[in-house]
Parts: sequence; C-alpha cells; structure tokens
Amino acid sequence: MPQYPLPKAVKKEKWAQGLMVKGRNEPATIPHVAWAIAKIKDIPVEDSVEKFD
Repeated sequence: MPQYPLPKAVKKEKWAQGLMVKGRNEPATIPHVAWAIAKIKDIPVEDSVEKFD
C-alpha cells in the first residue's frame, strides 16, 4: 500500500483545509486506488496508472 496515510475524512458541514469530505472521490485517493487495482489484477502499479491516461 502507498506509504502515506490519507487525510482525515469528515462530513461536508465540518470541512476544513487539509481534510477530505466523506462520500466524495477525492484526488488524494488516486494512488491508493491505483495500488489496489494493481494488486487485484496482479500487475505493476505503473500499468494500472497507464490505463487512466
């Protein structure tokens, strides 16, 4: 799994700078999703990222 943790997710009413909003597809999660796809499909992470280009 990527080495850095995701920012804390809060309800949209409690949003603050540096936090994610629960239920949204935040850009900070893209590396985590790419890593998960690579592990599920048993391919290198770089190949899973190329699919999104």
